[in-house]
Amino acid sequence: MAPGFFNKNPKLGCFSLIRCVSKPILAVAEHVKSSDPNRQSSKVLTLSLRLESQFSVGTKHECRCGSFIFPHVLRHWDVRYHQGFRVLCPLELRIAMPSILVVDDSATQIALINKVLLLEGYTVSTASDGVEALQRLRESTPDLVVTDMQMPEMNGVELIRQMRNQCPLVPAVLITAFGNEDLAAEALGVGAANYISKEHLGILLPDIVDRIVTFAEANAQSLDLKGALTRTSFEFMIDCSVERITPLVSLLVRLLASMNVLHTGDRIRIAEALNYVIFHSIIHGNLEVPVPSVPLAVEEAIALVEERQRDLSTASLTDRFVRLQLDVTDREARFVVSHQGAGPSICHAPLPGTPESFSDERGRGMLLMTSVMNEVFIHPVTNEMTLVKYISK
Repeated sequence: MAPGFFNKNPKLGCFSLIRCVSKPILAVAEHVKSSDPNRQSSKVLTLSLRLESQFSVGTKHECRCGSFIFPHVLRHWDVRYHQGFRVLCPLELRIAMPSILVVDDSATQIALINKVLLLEGYTVSTASDGVEALQRLRESTPDLVVTDMQMPEMNGVELIRQMRNQCPLVPAVLITAFGNEDLAAEALGVGAANYISKEHLGILLPDIVDRIVTFAEANAQSLDLKGALTRTSFEFMIDCSVERITPLVSLLVRLLASMNVLHTGDRIRIAEALNYVIFHSIIHGNLEVPVPSVPLAVEEAIALVEERQRDLSTASLTDRFVRLQLDVTDREARFVVSHQGAGPSICHAPLPGTPESFSDERGRGMLLMTSVMNEVFIHPVTNEMTLVKYISK
């Protein structure tokens, strides 16, 4: 999650995270009274940070709303002001933020991607083509690679193919333009975790990067438990809370890693496919929201759910659940997702990889599923989705 300032709300007595573009340091902020209601943040989040200091080196901490932040560590403070907040910055702490390698031969495109990622608090490095990117990957390992499709020397598809051989633990996201649908499908086939069309870059890039980094971290944290989990069947019920999807899918990644099934790259790709399926089941299946021509960002989806909850005519739709079943055998991992609503089905999506699929999010969802799964079945009546991944020994 990106760094930010904590806003102490005197009325609520809790902290909430305010995103910012400052240096990646932990900060506790006290809100300066203002008549502007837009300065009050109602979003309550959990901040998970890797801290590096003389007190805790490379360790993982979670700071939840209402708790104070390491009072025994914060000794020296720097007082600053940021957008109506008085900010107390502990000078002793530094946060190791996720690093992203951006590969593109266009300076304009790199500047745009950098702006989006830096606003989210990531550390960004760049390369102008696939050859330079591989050299940088040999020098240091980023948490994620975001690459353009068309580049000199080596294009995005070939880069992802080489990454699968040379650095299979590093996930990659492809950025492509309209008209390159077949290449996007090829990139997913050789190992890309997801793809983004350039016209939807500002909407999808922050959410996709945040998710994939989260999934990769969940996988890495569970590698020491490989083979320790003996239970192979799990069932989950999730309500309309969109913000719970990524934590649920992260748990599935942990379970698969602890059972020592599938490769790291496949776990992350499956996670992205499942994330989309659950998102679609909540928003379009249970809430019966028509599929828009422009994809929804996570924050927009959360706001949409809250709107449905306040509207008496649609509030009952938000009581519906999505069920997810995971069963693992020696031969396969089987995921079954079902919902209670009658909204638009994924099976009505345009064929994956066609131009029409770029203007319908269901097309991208189908491509995510079919590129990593060996079997995809959607029940024509109940819309229950069964996704099967074969396990090779």
